[in-house]
Amino acid sequence: MAEMYPLFKKFVDDVARLFKNPGGDPEDKLKGPIQTLFADFGRTLRKDVALNNEFRDVEISARPDFGVYVDGQLRGYIELKAPGKGANPDSFKGGHDLSQWKKFRDEYSNIIYTDGNEWSWYRRTIVETDAVTRVAVPLVKQPQSFAIPGDVRQGGDGAINLAVADSLSVMLAGFFENLPIVPKNAKQLAHVLAPHCRNLRKTVRWVLNRPDSFLAEQAQGWREILFSDADDDQFADAFAQTVTYALLLARLENDKIPRDGLDCQSAAATLRKGHELLSEVLWLLTSEDVRNEIGGGVQLLEQAIGAVDPAALKRRRVKGKHIQEEEYDPLIYFYEDFLSAYDPELRKNRGVYYTPKEVVHAQTVIIDELLRKELKKKDGFISDGVVVLDPAVGTGTYPLTIISHALDSYCARYGEEELAGAATYLSENIHAFEILVGPYAVAQMRISQELRSAGAQIPKDGVHVYFTDTLESPDKPSTLFAGLKRLSQEHERARQIKQSTRVLVCVGNPPYDREQNKPDQEKERRKGGMGTIRR
Repeated sequence: MAEMYPLFKKFVDDVARLFKNPGGDPEDKLKGPIQTLFADFGRTLRKDVALNNEFRDVEISARPDFGVYVDGQLRGYIELKAPGKGANPDSFKGGHDLSQWKKFRDEYSNIIYTDGNEWSWYRRTIVETDAVTRVAVPLVKQPQSFAIPGDVRQGGDGAINLAVADSLSVMLAGFFENLPIVPKNAKQLAHVLAPHCRNLRKTVRWVLNRPDSFLAEQAQGWREILFSDADDDQFADAFAQTVTYALLLARLENDKIPRDGLDCQSAAATLRKGHELLSEVLWLLTSEDVRNEIGGGVQLLEQAIGAVDPAALKRRRVKGKHIQEEEYDPLIYFYEDFLSAYDPELRKNRGVYYTPKEVVHAQTVIIDELLRKELKKKDGFISDGVVVLDPAVGTGTYPLTIISHALDSYCARYGEEELAGAATYLSENIHAFEILVGPYAVAQMRISQELRSAGAQIPKDGVHVYFTDTLESPDKPSTLFAGLKRLSQEHERARQIKQSTRVLVCVGNPPYDREQNKPDQEKERRKGGMGTIRR
């Protein structure tokens, strides 16, 4: 790539010229030449490359200096250091630079560190440890860090040579390309999506600091409808997870969307039937106001999820005498894996540890026997007056087990021709609440699919899975907010169930507070709700 040498020679000369003038911030003096270099290099590849200082109002250590857009798509980030300081994180001994690097390593999947002299490129990848787990690992270097032979502050012919220009060219070309990782199973998917979701959470939290922002106005509506006591951190977290799961469900439900064609608009159209609340959130993100505020973080999620191959996620390899393939649902336990990678403390606090299906099945059989023998409900769950509620449904294991067991028993007694009617009855009389958007979305999808496969006529308002806080008072009035119609309706539906529906069977395994017997000081130290688990 000898033709690229003049671009890097110009970069060195530009930096040297700026440093001839005393004063000024050394790091700031790099910004103009870096922007010019990246734009010029992009043109040689017939790409439109622009560096945006997206986070200029944020504390300098909280974000990289630049987001790099290639043909309008956010591809990665650049972090600048003052020339002479060094830009190889392996050499950071402690303090601010090492702390900042550890944060960036976990948050960003494609980032260049440079002080003008030294260049390091770090990109997230996946190392397959064995045929079963194929776990994702932290960022690895591609290629190793290297330094130009001279000092950019001094310039001169010896500051850059053809060999280093070739190395820089290879680095920048790979950085611009940055093809998304294609996860091969749900665990890999969790590790791929977690940093992008954290990045979006941080961006949303920053935008909420500006009370005049469009998103801040929408946040107020969410709080009024669902979580009146949610602070900005909690809202940012809920919003980022909602967007992540909405895009993922759209990708899994519509594998005809091209790899580079997944965006909030196409995903919202896919989810309009069956997942209206999630569709509504994605439509919100198609507005220019919101894209201007958080578009970069959303773009990275769109790219990462667009690369997902739905068919690949529905199979896994298992060890045995012979390695065999077996079908499995990639989303049953995905949320547990996702929270472990995204925010382990949140997973612990919210109790995202799912009940073994064998335990659920045993409980379902016992309840069915009680209904028949003690309450004289001859058809168990499909008897008049049997209304079921799971107040902490997770991904839907309890309702799905009840549906399967009830339909098997009913068909054994009355024949297959009665299957559709029995499934329709269950669709009207099984209700579920969930406060976490990930499990809520999965439960809604799985229960709907299970009932439809049995021939059920789904109620006009959809399956009765509600995104709500079970412990919120049913007397709290619903409020309709513009742009959040479906969310308002969801809140009202759940409120009506709490207020007027006579539930005969309340079943599930809600989280419990392991701290409830701790002394008050210990509770305060551990912030109250830590350690709640759902087993």
